[in-house]
Amino acid sequence: VAAGGRGGGGSTLHGLQGDAKLLPLPGNHPEAAPAGQLGVNPLLIATLGLAVAAALVFAVWRYRNGAQHDAADPALPRVPGYRLLGPLGVGRTGSVYLAKDDAGATRAVKLIVPDPLAASEGAPGFPFEQLSSVVHPNVATPVERGEAEGQAFVALTYAPGEGLDALLAKEQLSVPQAVAVARGLAAGLAALHEAGLVHGDVKAANVIISGEGGEIAPGDAKLIDFGSVTVARQLDEPGRENLERALAGALGEGSALFTAASTSPEQVAGAPLDGRSDVYSLGLLLYEMLAGRPAFEGRLDTIVYQQLHGEPEPLAQLNPEAPDSLVALVDEMLSKDRESRPFMSQVVELLRALE
Repeated sequence: VAAGGRGGGGSTLHGLQGDAKLLPLPGNHPEAAPAGQLGVNPLLIATLGLAVAAALVFAVWRYRNGAQHDAADPALPRVPGYRLLGPLGVGRTGSVYLAKDDAGATRAVKLIVPDPLAASEGAPGFPFEQLSSVVHPNVATPVERGEAEGQAFVALTYAPGEGLDALLAKEQLSVPQAVAVARGLAAGLAALHEAGLVHGDVKAANVIISGEGGEIAPGDAKLIDFGSVTVARQLDEPGRENLERALAGALGEGSALFTAASTSPEQVAGAPLDGRSDVYSLGLLLYEMLAGRPAFEGRLDTIVYQQLHGEPEPLAQLNPEAPDSLVALVDEMLSKDRESRPFMSQVVELLRALE
């Protein structure tokens, strides 16, 4: 009982004793208690103390697990079934937020921006069920999609860590680190290919690394973002000449309808895709990790031309520590003729042999 009532009148338990007879608590006798005081059961006090301590421990646990965000931030979008905690990143096809679902699981929620020149997880015909069936430790699998305030969203398993693009901006990976990352990604991509899917946008910005202390294992690399496809799929006449002319004439420096630096020749040419397109893109990423720079750089139209006709600087000259077998694998993955590239399952085995 509080010392002061809500009305501030000062009513107290002690003040009521003169008007009402108090019932004794079990184990206490009024005549044994000093006048004007109520007997107290020590066991009851101990129980209450334990309850308070347990409540404090639970409050600390909830705070450390994100309960400090229980109050909805009015600046963040509202998504049914999810509490958005803060932004994780922004891309051409949408914005990604850290979130908690109603069961308390941590998720990444992507709010999709409609783009007539790109497919997305929210687009009609997107193989969501097919993709969500792929459960692999190197893949951030989508678990749900829906609509929030007129905008499509998709929720994915959350992959904590640092973006590979941010990591590469700070330092060049060692050969063992690069091989570990590539093998993990190759294993995840092989699982997608077994499900009949092509990622279509394998690049450093779509990879999360969770390793700590400089140690990177294959399981530390996780592939994210499954909504991007090449612009070639959206063209009515995807011939090589038409696409090159459109890109060279309509797009200036810094503009891109797809990530040219990670695009396979068949994507640029608008040809039908299979898993070997991802093999080429993973080869570009492996080259970048080993060389410390992308295979092709420059204006968009220059990069597109190089993807179709050019060859990168020999990897052995840029990284003498790379073994010959690894250099040979990268060269095979970067073959312009996809018939000459290995399948992703073969890449996994070849990289495993290098570890």
